[in-house]
Amino acid sequence: MPRPLSRNAHSTQVVDQPLHGEISTTVSGFDSEAPIRLESAAKTGIDEYYPYEAGERIIFAATLEAILHEMGKENVSIISAKFHNTVAMAISDVCERIRGAEAINKVVLSGGVFQNKYLLERAVSLLMGRDFEVFTNHLVPANDGGISLGQLIIASKTN
Repeated sequence: MPRPLSRNAHSTQVVDQPLHGEISTTVSGFDSEAPIRLESAAKTGIDEYYPYEAGERIIFAATLEAILHEMGKENVSIISAKFHNTVAMAISDVCERIRGAEAINKVVLSGGVFQNKYLLERAVSLLMGRDFEVFTNHLVPANDGGISLGQLIIASKTN
């Protein structure tokens, strides 16, 4: 059951769509709660994605318009899957653009956003389908723990 909306420095307003299709507003208790909820809602087996512009910048205005158009008409699990697919497709497009400009075929997917298993698996699949060599975290966490290790390595190499 959604909590009532309140405003304070530690809350983020998110949209919650229960299974019966009704959209309500709730407040997340921590910074990553909204993305975690969105990931957990994503339906597997969906290959569709929303429109976006890929040029010098990635512009998601058309993505947001399409999501708003589908809200209340489409199941949140499909909207979530299509949203994640869109982000993965944009990642793949950016990597393709960089490869064309720099002749680089290796891609490292790291950082807190790649703790999202759905997004990570979709991005890896798309990149490998485009013949990229993809590297992901296995022994070191993808989030801030990995940053700390990287800082330690850099510090050990400097005088």
